[in-house]
Amino acid sequence: MKGKLFLFLKGFFMGSADVIPGVSGGTIALVTGIYERLLEGIRSVDLKLPLYLIRGEGEKAAASLREIDLFFFLPLSAGIISALLLGARLVTYFLDRFPAFTYAFFCGLIFASAYLVYGRSRENSPAFFLALSIGLIGATLFVGLETLAMNHGALVLFASGAVAVCAMILPGISGAFILLLLGQYRFILEAVQNPLHKLPSLSLFVVGAAVGLPLFAHLLGRLLDRHKNPTLGFLTGLMLGALRRPVEEILSSVTAGGKSWGLGSPALSTALLFLSALGGVAIVVLFGSKTEVKGDEAEASPEKG
Repeated sequence: MKGKLFLFLKGFFMGSADVIPGVSGGTIALVTGIYERLLEGIRSVDLKLPLYLIRGEGEKAAASLREIDLFFFLPLSAGIISALLLGARLVTYFLDRFPAFTYAFFCGLIFASAYLVYGRSRENSPAFFLALSIGLIGATLFVGLETLAMNHGALVLFASGAVAVCAMILPGISGAFILLLLGQYRFILEAVQNPLHKLPSLSLFVVGAAVGLPLFAHLLGRLLDRHKNPTLGFLTGLMLGALRRPVEEILSSVTAGGKSWGLGSPALSTALLFLSALGGVAIVVLFGSKTEVKGDEAEASPEKG
């Protein structure tokens, strides 16, 4: 039960991160030691399972279901869903009222995560630093893009789900930011808060995510299997490049509210900003300091049956 509770909490932090533009749930998964198990679990899902169910091929469907790491996905999914339902309101509250401190917390979390992933690389080869540079430059440029003007049509929602879910499991690139870039963030956030009223739109988004997730997981998992060190370098660069977004938000808040941010004392505000960033670092240390890229020792061997 203790292991399942920790999986629930890790899922909760992943779901909370996925609500936030600029922070990736994949970063949380990587730094808490469940990233590769997550990818392997997604890759174990038979893409033909829906066809087996439609055709009534019960034995094949049952065999496919037995391959899914349910002891891992059930508590993790429960945590993610709980965070999405609660976080949509909670995160919006903190971002609206305390944007500088909230983004400072994100900065601490992302920077410490990048450092931890860098420390897990097997060797500082030229390929590692080349991949890191590509990830850093690419993420820095990407997060600076302006929001695209798009409608909320069926095809757009389906494609948004497919693309955003890929970013959600890719450390450094936020799925929420992808939605923000595509002009779907506020729409999906409102749909999550009122699922019954937005059921058709939300269903299209979820179907797109269900299609995109296993395809992308297979690709990323293959890269980790065959080119692990450069892939880790690329992921480290992505996280460092993604820091541009929270840093810009902090500077924007400073410009809009002054150095005191309404607290009456610039010194107090600066101290709280620093403590917020340390809080993000502390979360990473708490969940990730004793883990390896392949996951916690207890989680490296999935419980089945």
